[in-house]
Amino acid sequence: MAKRVMNLTKVYTTKYISTKNIRQVIKSADELADILKTALKEDETIQELGLQVIAISILGITPQLDTRRALEAATREEILKQQDDAIYKRRNSAIEQERIIKENELNTEIKIAEKEKEKHEKNMETKRMMQEKQAELDARRIANDIALEEEEVDRTFFPSLLLGREDIIITVGQDGLVANVMKYLDGHPLIGINPDTRRWDGILLPFEPGDLARILPAVIGKNYCRRTVTMARASSRDGQEMLAVNDLFIGPRTHTSAQYDLQWNQKREAQSSSGIIVSTGLGATGWYKSILAQVRQIAGAFGGETSIACEASDWSADRLTFVVREPYPSRSTQAGIVYGKLGKADTFRIVSRMAVNGVVFSDGMESDALEFNAGREIEIGIADKKGNLVC
Repeated sequence: MAKRVMNLTKVYTTKYISTKNIRQVIKSADELADILKTALKEDETIQELGLQVIAISILGITPQLDTRRALEAATREEILKQQDDAIYKRRNSAIEQERIIKENELNTEIKIAEKEKEKHEKNMETKRMMQEKQAELDARRIANDIALEEEEVDRTFFPSLLLGREDIIITVGQDGLVANVMKYLDGHPLIGINPDTRRWDGILLPFEPGDLARILPAVIGKNYCRRTVTMARASSRDGQEMLAVNDLFIGPRTHTSAQYDLQWNQKREAQSSSGIIVSTGLGATGWYKSILAQVRQIAGAFGGETSIACEASDWSADRLTFVVREPYPSRSTQAGIVYGKLGKADTFRIVSRMAVNGVVFSDGMESDALEFNAGREIEIGIADKKGNLVC
């Protein structure tokens, strides 16, 4: 009978195990005990034997040795995998935490930098506003001073005007007015105003009337752009002197020939011509330029060099250029010295042999000329003082 009961138990156990995997079976001892108790209670064979199932206890479910080893290996791998996953998660968590910390630190630095930038910009804006306010006050003060000290002078009286060291000269007119005012100055700032830009090129007139309110305070404050201008000087033995901003003319007052003796350093000769032009760097675009244009055309007509060009002028260079106009060679006159450069160390003298009408004038102002008649000697050189043109 016991054997029959054991067989029935094995049948029901096998039936249960066939529906489960081995891992579930090992963990389901209590469930299997309940199923066996119920199945045996209801079994007809047990009832026929007169048996009554009171309780079933399963102390443990143990797999066979090979199965146990296989399960242990799989379990070991699963445990190791879980350990690896835990380590990976911890590392990822640490990396994420470090990233969050660094991001927070960066955000903090950015906010601090933005605050510093905002503070700096506010300081700069405050400083700029203070400077503008101070500049406005200075401009008002200067304007008030100017209103009390300005003086309008006709050009005809300017040569005899006594100037103070701090005077500022403003010319309103053509370029020639600037040249004919500058030679009477001694380093004074000269502002050239072009009143009609449609008519006049204004090489020496960089400003229009509307610019004066802007440029004048800068000149008064001695914070302005300037161009230094070299001038030519003609002087006689009796102490008379004439300065030129553009050029000097030495020759006849009327359309006649000038007679004179010329010395250029160690070279000497007697000449007869329409006069001599001595040009400064600034004057290189004036009378001197027209003479070169004539030379170029005449040379071209005879098959000569036609690429003669007026060299770039440096207004501040200590250099002059002289040209003899229409020199006439004869038995008593030569035409060998007709063009040359003069530096500070060069000698350039002319002695007149004209009985009358010999003159020396500068910048086209023949009405303000020195007499240059027979026996008078004129020496040409670079003036000691310079022009100061506001640009």
